[in-house]
Amino acid sequence: MNSTPGRIELAQPSWLHDAVISPKEAAELLDINDDTLRTWMKTARIMGIPVSQKVDGRQRLNAHGTYILAILAALRAAEIDCAPYLIRAAHASTRDGDVPRLPHLFEAIALNEQDSAGKPIAQIVVDLSQVWLELEPKLKKLMESEGK
Repeated sequence: MNSTPGRIELAQPSWLHDAVISPKEAAELLDINDDTLRTWMKTARIMGIPVSQKVDGRQRLNAHGTYILAILAALRAAEIDCAPYLIRAAHASTRDGDVPRLPHLFEAIALNEQDSAGKPIAQIVVDLSQVWLELEPKLKKLMESEGK
């Protein structure tokens, strides 16, 4: 008998795609240095990965872009440098084809850390649902406090 395990989808808030979060606010939410966040944003932009956009002449992130950067912040907290391949993997793990999505409960990704020659030296596992579940209340509070 074949059975497909069920999964619990996390609800998408109505403000998930609203580009209203400043890089400074995102850095504060993620507890990282503003320069680090801007470096990740610039690298992602160069790679063609959309994590922010210009709104009224200013860079703004939406909650989904902030979630992608939160995955990088989780890696950084584990003392893993966020090389371009990790930025690409974080972005890819948050999409279903071209459609941005949130993780399902207990969803994780496994990434291979590489040495300078590109040989795998370790496997990194990131619990995507934990990253989102820790970030979402902070984003909600920001959106409510600023009437966004």
